[in-house]
Amino acid sequence: AITEDLFEEYRFFLKKRGLKASTINSNLCWLSRLMFRAVSKRIIRCNPFENAKYEKEEKEIRFLQNSEVMKLMAMRMNDNETELARQMFIFSCFTGLAISDMENLEYKHIQTTAEGQMYIRKERQKTKVEFIVPLHPIAEAIISHCQKEQERSEVQQTVKEKGNHIVFHRNCSRSVMDTKLSIVGKACGIRQRLSFHMA
Repeated sequence: AITEDLFEEYRFFLKKRGLKASTINSNLCWLSRLMFRAVSKRIIRCNPFENAKYEKEEKEIRFLQNSEVMKLMAMRMNDNETELARQMFIFSCFTGLAISDMENLEYKHIQTTAEGQMYIRKERQKTKVEFIVPLHPIAEAIISHCQKEQERSEVQQTVKEKGNHIVFHRNCSRSVMDTKLSIVGKACGIRQRLSFHMA
């Protein structure tokens, strides 16, 4: 009879081979799917692995060094989308904003205190919880640059239209932006693949 012991023995066998948790889990999933198939074909009554526990995956958090961030700031890219990916990544480094929050950031979300400090006031895309982020001068400079670029490429707008304008206007998908960002990383000599989650 097939019992949960087989699942555990197979897991032990895969671990001994030095496989990563994600690879072990995909193999164990495959084994469990076979059991579900056997149940649907009435070969066995129930899946003995239905309540079995899988490997815990420890995701390694990658951080950039200050010197790498400085390289990114010094680099300028010729391609517009690649340059925008670079700017968005740096903006994320100095604000902590997720890619989804940057994609939906409008000029109306950027406000100024009585002391002249600029800040972002917006709801997080994922949680819909409002957050306030004071802007670092580098983040301010990026916003100013985006504003000038948009003004240069468009005819006149009313103040109202400008307030509702997206800060990081792009004409490509997020996956293309991810590819462009990895190009930026390579151009700067950064070994690990850049992603917006690292910012």
